[in-house]
Amino acid sequence: MLFSLLLALSAEATTTTGESRACINNHVSESYQAGWRVRNVSAFEVTQDNNRYMLLDLVGEVEYRFISCGDDRAKSLRIVVYDDMGRLVDSTGPDDDGVEGRQAEMTFKPPSTGSYFVGVRLISAHEVPEELAKKRVIRGLNARATPEVQSPSAGIGLGILYR
Repeated sequence: MLFSLLLALSAEATTTTGESRACINNHVSESYQAGWRVRNVSAFEVTQDNNRYMLLDLVGEVEYRFISCGDDRAKSLRIVVYDDMGRLVDSTGPDDDGVEGRQAEMTFKPPSTGSYFVGVRLISAHEVPEELAKKRVIRGLNARATPEVQSPSAGIGLGILYR
């Protein structure tokens, strides 16, 4: 029974991030052929009110490339880099026409060796129809289930490369 539950949960996580994982894998493959080396590739579900960050130790003399892809629910996303004191070091932004898309790339050379937080922010996502946005939350065995409206979300892939 427990195995079946774990299998169902892992299958659900895979289906919600499958498109973004495929996109990021394609970009990483292209970058690898261009001389970049893979450090980390992951995909996760992100809501507009819950960004995702990774704590990475980066070397000052090394050039890094951060690539992110959102699935078809994402309208725009941004890659951000903070130092270990929480100060913004760098971020992607709108292109020359002021448009942010569902893919972002950044080449980054740390000012010094140290720990950095590399994050993906879901700036905007397509609204989920209300009937699909409600989920049931059960608090304890005797509690009533109450509907809770979820924030718009999207599957996001993040690739971290270096050279």
